[in-house]
Amino acid sequence: MNEEPRFAFVEMLFALAIAEVAISSAHLVAIESNWTSKLPATSHLLLAALLIATSWLGWSGSKWRKAGRTSDSPFTWDFIGLSIDVLLVVIYFILVRQADISEDPPFHLRPASAVPEAKLILLVFFVYIVWDIASDVIKEPEKLGFAQRFGLGIACTLCSVICMGLAAGVWWRANYVSSPFDVMMLDLSLACVVLLFRAIKYSIENGLRLRYPSLQGHRAFVERPSRHRETEWSWGILVIYFVAQGSTWWDQTACWCKH
Repeated sequence: MNEEPRFAFVEMLFALAIAEVAISSAHLVAIESNWTSKLPATSHLLLAALLIATSWLGWSGSKWRKAGRTSDSPFTWDFIGLSIDVLLVVIYFILVRQADISEDPPFHLRPASAVPEAKLILLVFFVYIVWDIASDVIKEPEKLGFAQRFGLGIACTLCSVICMGLAAGVWWRANYVSSPFDVMMLDLSLACVVLLFRAIKYSIENGLRLRYPSLQGHRAFVERPSRHRETEWSWGILVIYFVAQGSTWWDQTACWCKH
């Protein structure tokens, strides 16, 4: 059992978030409608479950970098880190509630849209950037100059910035399409962004660590386990991302031609 109360608290929140996915799934099943009309909501819930599961894996794997002590004061960096962890899980709860299902019974389907999902995942990666800066740059115990901290900040947040840009592309596209097929394809694009972040994070940070020796002395750039297979998968994930995005253009063009 984890002896750190902070970790136990956040783990409980993750469990509640994934339970919310199960509850929303039960509401979706109870809706009297044909299964094809439920596909966009289903893809939203699958996307939320993927984000929560991969985030929990990343969060639980990052605990080895944290000090094994507790603090009962809100005026510490540890409390700020806890607040960011809680904020992330709150965003996951909100994401689940955006799954095109009405809030109150009798439950019914709302118009399909990927805009809320894209905005929230964009926000998630922004919070990841804030978390990396607070945990790995500002909290860095060594006395560093502004230029050194600026370079460290770029290195720590590079993966999040890349994925934030990809999520922004989905958000922009989601404002122009609303067909169930297009919404599902945009959900697939967002799922690719979530997986890509996990696939490239270690490889990019290991590469930066080897290329720039000045990063090797910082705790955020301790050598990570090699994950060559995940790096190879990242190319396939990128292809699926762009194919899914492109399919919404093709579908929209086909509709225009019919009219």
